[in-house]
Amino acid sequence: MRLCPICDGYEVIDKRVAVMGPLKEAVKKASFMRTYTRDLTVLATDGACRMDDCSGPLREAGIRVEACIPNSLRPLGEHAIVVLSGGATGAFDAIYPAMGCRTGAKFGIDLGATCDDLGYLIVDAHQRTVVPGLYAAGDVVNEINQIAVAFGDAAIAATDIHNQLADTNHGFRH
Repeated sequence: MRLCPICDGYEVIDKRVAVMGPLKEAVKKASFMRTYTRDLTVLATDGACRMDDCSGPLREAGIRVEACIPNSLRPLGEHAIVVLSGGATGAFDAIYPAMGCRTGAKFGIDLGATCDDLGYLIVDAHQRTVVPGLYAAGDVVNEINQIAVAFGDAAIAATDIHNQLADTNHGFRH
């Protein structure tokens, strides 16, 4: 089981890889994974596995789609096996979960910040929301759930906060 194709996708180059989760979420991650391997399968946990449900580019990319039985993932030596909805099993060198996530943006929204269609807070180039003095960083503003992204966002916000404080104090520093 792997978690982050951004971090370790290079380790599964040319291997049998599956992305498991609700079809909509799994297709996004599988499309990203396509640059690492041609042997790629989406394991839909929501039963929506008809190829009609998938876009043309997915078919053109040669990404297979199979419905699987949720919670059927098991180790088998160096591989992982999953029971498919028809009873057969699929064997893979690596499986990435794509279960989706809920943002923690409710607090910001409750304070008056705005969000996009996916529920992420909308910020400007300095990580400022529409609420004066309210900054947002990391998972609440971007679906790339990585600590490096959160640190970068936080550094941008901290710099702007520092500059705002310096302007308020007319450049006076202790």
